[in-house]
Amino acid sequence: MKVNRQGLLLNNIGLRFMRSEADGGNIFTVVPKEKQLEALDFFDKQLFQTPFWLLDKKKLSKINVPTGPDVAEDMQVRVINTLLDKDFLLKLQATQTQYGNEALSLPEFFNTLHGYIWNSLGGSKKIQLDSYQRNMQKAYLGSLTDYMILRDGQYTETDAATMVKAELFKLQKQIDEAISRGADDMTTYHLLDMQNRIKTALSAKAPGA
Repeated sequence: MKVNRQGLLLNNIGLRFMRSEADGGNIFTVVPKEKQLEALDFFDKQLFQTPFWLLDKKKLSKINVPTGPDVAEDMQVRVINTLLDKDFLLKLQATQTQYGNEALSLPEFFNTLHGYIWNSLGGSKKIQLDSYQRNMQKAYLGSLTDYMILRDGQYTETDAATMVKAELFKLQKQIDEAISRGADDMTTYHLLDMQNRIKTALSAKAPGA
């Protein structure tokens, strides 16, 4: 997945664009909901599912000494951080408010993205998360907890803030049920870490409270 295509697909989500005068009707319209969901699905298939096509160890070893995130991990985290950025979520909310059912709603967006990043926790089987899955989940949760510490009313008094908190409660329940199914130490430690971070975020008090 080329970086320029990544940017174009991100722009499709929640985007309003101008129509030419020849089109008639309203000057502004919204990218169809189906195309927005297609963009999220593309990220899942090409990036969120561990992209082994980016991980040719023989080639990487010729150009890189592993001292930090590799190209796949870096792209995964960047996309997740962008999708859950506070201003990106407000853009989704504003687009839904203006265009109603034509736009991708916040619940649809969160349910879709949640399914891609956390689907491995479902079911009753043992769970074994690779380092890419763990890092994406950390990035996802980190974006949510960053939102929770905002004190600016333009972000906190919104449906986006409500959805972020609802997502934290949903994750808390899912992780609580999944911890006992960790198939290896690293997966179990990771889930315990996520559990503790969520508890801290939900119990945080505003300054001076």
